[in-house]
Amino acid sequence: MKSKRANTIIKYLLKILPHVSIITSLAYVVLFIIDRVNPAMNFIGFTMTKVVILVLAICSTVTSALIIYLLEFKNRK
Repeated sequence: MKSKRANTIIKYLLKILPHVSIITSLAYVVLFIIDRVNPAMNFIGFTMTKVVILVLAICSTVTSALIIYLLEFKNRK
C-alpha cells in the first residue's frame, strides 16, 4: 500500500517540479534583465528575488534526486 502511495507522490512531483523550475528560472531571468536595464529598481536585492532563487534551488534538487532514483530503480529491474 505504501509503495503505491509513494509512486503516486513521485509521479505527481515529477509532473509539477519541472514546471515550477522553469517558471522560477524565467522569473529570475526577467528580474535580472530588468535590474540591469534599471539598476535603481534593485530587483536582485529584494527578498522576493531571494525566495525565487530558493524555490528554484529546492525544485531543481528534488527533481534531480527523483530522476536519479527512478533511473536507479529502472536499472535494477
